[in-house]
Amino acid sequence: MPRPFKLQSDGTFKVSLGDHERQLLANLAPQLVSLLSDGPSDPVRRLFPTAYPSDERLESDYQSLVADDLLRTRLADLEAVETTAMNATLTESDLTKWMKAINGIRLVLGTQLDVSEETIAPGDDDPSAPTFALYEYLGYLTENIVQVLTTH
Repeated sequence: MPRPFKLQSDGTFKVSLGDHERQLLANLAPQLVSLLSDGPSDPVRRLFPTAYPSDERLESDYQSLVADDLLRTRLADLEAVETTAMNATLTESDLTKWMKAINGIRLVLGTQLDVSEETIAPGDDDPSAPTFALYEYLGYLTENIVQVLTTH
């Protein structure tokens, strides 16, 4: 199976994904944007890590300092995926944005699925099986992006 991302001699990264995979990513990005725009919810909270779980005041101060910047960055990363999904090549900056956006989508799906280290893939007849398969696929893409970015 060919790697989905490959460093080229000009420093860009070749994207070897099918049109359906590209369209999937382009469609998932605005779905997460919509969730983020709706404000804090259980699945989205995973994207805004808690720094001070035992101190509400410190946590509130921390979130007031970082939440807007983190949201802006996440939205820009998702926009990059949506606008470059059909590109044959990506710059290192774009691929890094893809990595962060894809991992963000994966984290939200994992939260919705209540994934833990003990989680076993559901059977084909389980209604959550398609979502779990997507969760695993996004993990595969993230892993491949990390590998290609760290080995060049």
